[in-house]
Amino acid sequence: MNLSLIIPTLNNESTIEKCLKSLKPQLGKNDEILVIDSYSKDKTIKIAKKYTNTILKTRGNRSIARNIGWKKSKNEIIIFIESDSIYKKDYIKVVKKRMSDKSVDCILDKREHYKPNNWVSRTLQQEFEKRYAENFVPVTAWIYRKKVLEEVKGFDKNLEYAEDADIGIRLRKAGYDIVFAPKAVQYHLGEPGTLEEVIKRSWKYGQNMKKFYAKNGSAPTLKNILFICSIIFPPLLLLIFITNMIRYDTLSPEQRIKLSFISIIRNAAFAVSYTLSILDF
Repeated sequence: MNLSLIIPTLNNESTIEKCLKSLKPQLGKNDEILVIDSYSKDKTIKIAKKYTNTILKTRGNRSIARNIGWKKSKNEIIIFIESDSIYKKDYIKVVKKRMSDKSVDCILDKREHYKPNNWVSRTLQQEFEKRYAENFVPVTAWIYRKKVLEEVKGFDKNLEYAEDADIGIRLRKAGYDIVFAPKAVQYHLGEPGTLEEVIKRSWKYGQNMKKFYAKNGSAPTLKNILFICSIIFPPLLLLIFITNMIRYDTLSPEQRIKLSFISIIRNAAFAVSYTLSILDF
């Protein structure tokens, strides 16, 4: 079984070597790495060339970069790699073992924070762990048989955000089950580590979700709707806080308060930016 690793990049000199160094020793002689770069202005390409000769260029977004990568790949199994993640030393071994089961067509790996070192990152890691423990059902995949991508036509080039959720919807409509592989672990260096980073990420998602909701005939979750309403009626924030405190009842009181606080900050940023986007502000 041979793998093609697809890595979109843009000015990732601070993380790309850590990523490639974690993966390269795990690969077989017929596995390949394809870096699809959006014209980085730093040393990303220079670093990547130490690990692969296959570097492609695009001025498109991440969806376009991923599509270029898997279409140019030569192997049956496609893994979409995050350029700001470090992969566990047995990651490739776990993936190959799971994909050796011919009934498995697409897999979601497990994402963790890389060395959470403050209360924000530690709290978000606790949220990850709780999500995975609660009968977790994956809504997207990062590892595919190439034939699956051909059938669903890859990622939507018009979506810069939520492209993973969009392809997940199309996978389910096509009748594919997504398998969760908790032992295939990546440590994400790009997860928010401060409240400012939490707000910035949520704000960006809110700004860009209009296209996703319009395409898929869906709407923001009930929680997001409540946050939108709370802009007009702030006491709703108390209801949201209480709901979160109940939801995270297996955690300590201190952890529940921290997680509820971050949830309010994150969803409020999303709600405000999404509301402004649909009003064309």
